[in-house]
Amino acid sequence: LWETEDLRTPSLVSQLSHPFTAHSEYFPSAALDALHRILADRRLAHYHREAVGAVVSIVHALGTKCVGFLGAILPRLMWLLRPGEDHGSRDADFKEYVFKRLGEVVSVARQHTRVYVSDILLLIREYWECGPQLLRPVL
Repeated sequence: LWETEDLRTPSLVSQLSHPFTAHSEYFPSAALDALHRILADRRLAHYHREAVGAVVSIVHALGTKCVGFLGAILPRLMWLLRPGEDHGSRDADFKEYVFKRLGEVVSVARQHTRVYVSDILLLIREYWECGPQLLRPVL
């Protein structure tokens, strides 16, 4: 999952059956699309922490309705944690922050994250030697 240099996701708004503002998923879709563009751009690395926080705030606001967005949210968060990558804001503190936020998404979405368990376990295995404080939020 994290081996690809670029994680392109199709626009969430374009996937809506009725992409007008009357659709209940329009605003979260548009916000997540914009945040994903920020997270994909290394030149905007100084905004990545805030963007991750905003993504997780959207998940909290949606509650269990976030399930439809997990396919776009979880791969992006795991992509930010890919091993060997250390650009801009992707330092140890940032990775600890993303792990914490990943844990929050998993706690909100619960059993709906089953599809991603193997990828999350691969990340845990990759960072196991970094210490328990980094992994505690996900475990």
